[in-house]
Amino acid sequence: VASAACYGAYTVRLKREVPSEKEAPLPYLFGLMGASLLAAGPPALLLLHATGVERLELPARDNLLAICGNALLGTVVANLLLARAALLTSPLVVVVGLSLSIPLAMASDVARQRERLTPALLAGALAVWLAFLGVSVARVPKDGGLLGRMCA
Repeated sequence: VASAACYGAYTVRLKREVPSEKEAPLPYLFGLMGASLLAAGPPALLLLHATGVERLELPARDNLLAICGNALLGTVVANLLLARAALLTSPLVVVVGLSLSIPLAMASDVARQRERLTPALLAGALAVWLAFLGVSVARVPKDGGLLGRMCA
């Protein structure tokens, strides 16, 4: 929940500060995000280590390449696509679009035979897809209204 709240706050702030990509190039925004994480990340990790919540240690050499590849694809590319989507659409569409990982994870579990396909599973996946489609095609009223403030 905290991660979703952070992504939501990030995309709303990004769209409010930079309405179009022409005003600030995407690499610049991506650099700002990296600088923010570099400033906030190490102190947070050290605090977690000091309090015993998380133990920090160097990874094994065999795992280092896999960790770097995962970081590149799972973080760098994902955040670049998220920032681009926030500039091209609205923060609401981007955050609700992130929820599409739920039915995709369910489909993966069924395909790998870790879960059985049930009516409840199908209903949940359908609800998430319908919510995304509804938000994607919603029109903002001329006077703005609640939806206008959420999509601005």
